Amino acid sequence: MDKIKEQFLKIYFKLFTVNKGLIKDVKDSRDYVYGFSGIEKEIIRPDGQWQTPEGEIQRGTIESMSCTSQSLLNVVEMINLNKWKETKDYSDRFLAKCSGTTHNGNTMRTVLETLRKNFGTVREEQWKADYSSWCTYYAGIPQNILNLGKLWIKSYELQYEEVPLNKTLMMDALKYSPLYVSGFAWHLSNGLYRSYGGANHAFTLVGYKENKYWLAFDSYDEFLKKLDWNFRFGNIKSVLLKKKENTFNKELIKRLRDRGFDFVMRVLGDGQVYKLEDDKLVKVEPQEIKDMTINDLSKSKKLIGIDETFYNSLLE
Repeated sequence: MDKIKEQFLKIYFKLFTVNKGLIKDVKDSRDYVYGFSGIEKEIIRPDGQWQTPEGEIQRGTIESMSCTSQSLLNVVEMINLNKWKETKDYSDRFLAKCSGTTHNGNTMRTVLETLRKNFGTVREEQWKADYSSWCTYYAGIPQNILNLGKLWIKSYELQYEEVPLNKTLMMDALKYSPLYVSGFAWHLSNGLYRSYGGANHAFTLVGYKENKYWLAFDSYDEFLKKLDWNFRFGNIKSVLLKKKENTFNKELIKRLRDRGFDFVMRVLGDGQVYKLEDDKLVKVEPQEIKDMTINDLSKSKKLIGIDETFYNSLLE
């Protein structure tokens, strides 16, 4: 009976699978294949199990068809979290718009290329999600916000490899990055999600229990899903991210210093402060800024140190 039911579901979903935002990639001989690309890789999670950020609902009154952007940025945010202990929240809306997402969705390759060399990305707070209407979500992006996206490209180098549908290779690839994947969404049976149709959705693979299930991080509740060990994935991509060594405009630094400036602040970034040196910028940590402020106030006799007894006396 179970086999009859399973066969029926496969036929049913093959005929009536609803696209959730994925346009299938066309095979390209230029794609790097996992294990044969020569890309230098760094093991980040030796056990292949990735720490995930908090999930966030990625839809409102409209379906944005942007799963390819959401799942790729989930990969990037997880690499930041696991590799550099940095919490990032990037704008899915920005990447979906810049990559040309339509009512049919987008391809994974198009979104990857948009992120890595065309537009980059910005923080969520710089281009917030607005699901009130399709036109609002995909409204034109101001030039100053587009410029911020280009800064991401200057800061990071992103490469990717195509991973074959092979469990051993997939488990190995998970040591280096979460996997940017596509597959059938969604049919839950006996506690596991199973692939009864073709790939119609993009999501992020973040771990596994060997011979039991795969762990997928999704843009819809429930965010962490257990997938059948024999789940049939569509495309599987390993995403490799590293920070670039910055080069500096020495002439511009000199002009700022000649005008008497010793520091600059990225007011549209995270408020980072940098010290201007002869040939480079040196990031000033928050504690250093605090110490400098206290020293300046103290020298100008606008700050006085007090003990706890005196502090209590200032309270009524």
